[in-house]
Amino acid sequence: MTTISILFPLTSLASAATVDTSYNDCASEGSSRASSGLAHFSVGIVGVNGGSDWTKNSCLGDETHHFDHYALYVNTNYPSDGCHTAENRTDAYNCGYDLGLFDVGYAASQGAHANTWFEDVEGGPGTGIPWATDSLDSSFLWGLEGALEARGATTIGFYSTPSQWQNITGGWHSGNDGWYATGVEGMPSSSTINNACHSKFTGGPVVYYQYIVGGLSSGLDYDGSCGGG
Repeated sequence: MTTISILFPLTSLASAATVDTSYNDCASEGSSRASSGLAHFSVGIVGVNGGSDWTKNSCLGDETHHFDHYALYVNTNYPSDGCHTAENRTDAYNCGYDLGLFDVGYAASQGAHANTWFEDVEGGPGTGIPWATDSLDSSFLWGLEGALEARGATTIGFYSTPSQWQNITGGWHSGNDGWYATGVEGMPSSSTINNACHSKFTGGPVVYYQYIVGGLSSGLDYDGSCGGG
């Protein structure tokens, strides 16, 4: 498979429809049930993992193959099952770094290479996805970013919402690009889009807002461009 990577924001492709897809779209080992739908899109954001950190999306190679241009995203959580949990920022950073190496290594094994990666940051109090403390969580995410950069990524963003980002990182102003999860089914209202694109929850520009089309059974989430923030 010939792999093609992209840089965000997609200023030259701002009008192109973009979707994101991952492990939950697998019909069987290595094959995506969303394949027919993916054929209609040239730009995508593809999940490396199987829904949590240290896991693998068996359809990664198949899903990236459908796009002319794609970015990759990874699941995150700290404390992490894949490395020793410690109560200091250095160990949290190292845990994130190790996870990043795992993610890049698996992606490469599936022929997936991208300049742009997003870290999926979800959960926090009351969600069933517990994290640690603000300082440990942000150090973990920073370590993951460091590994991705060390392996060639040039742009690294965060997928989240302002409330989850605040709960998990304490509102860390990392300055990275943001990818905003609206949770809206159907095309969001102009006010929702405006709020999402100007939220700057990371302190950096929001480049995408995500919404759902056709319900969860469609297998695809759509992503509108904010034009770089």
